[in-house]
Amino acid sequence: MYQENNVEKQVNCRIRYSDSEIRDAQAKVSGLFTRVMLRLNPKDENPEIKRLSDLLENFRLQASVRNWSPTSEILENIRNDSRLILKYEWDRVKKGEPVFYKTQFAMIAVFILWLSGLISFLIFKLLGGVVTF
Repeated sequence: MYQENNVEKQVNCRIRYSDSEIRDAQAKVSGLFTRVMLRLNPKDENPEIKRLSDLLENFRLQASVRNWSPTSEILENIRNDSRLILKYEWDRVKKGEPVFYKTQFAMIAVFILWLSGLISFLIFKLLGGVVTF
C-alpha cells in the first residue's frame, strides 16, 4: 500500500526547473535542431523531409515559448517521420547513387561488347581469316 501511494505522489508532483536549466535545455534543443536541419536536403523530393522540417521547426518554436503541452505529440511525430526518412535513405544508399549505377550499367555493357568483339576476332583468326557465307 505504501509503495502504491509513493508512486502516485511521484507521478502527481510537478517538476520545477530553474531558468538557467531551461535556457541550457533550449540551447541544446536549438543546437540539435540546427544539426538535423543541416543534414536534410531542402531540395529533396521526399515529402517526409518537408514534414520533418516543419515538425522540427514547430517543436523549436514551442520550446522557445515554453509551451510544453504539445511537445510529446510533436516528438512522437518526429520519431515516426525520422524512421521513414532513415528507411528511405538506407534503401537509396544500398541501391547506390543514380550516377553510380548508371555508370556501372554502362561499364558492364562496354565490357560485354568488348568481350563479344574479342570472341569474334579469335573465331575469325581460328578460321584462317576467311569468312564464307
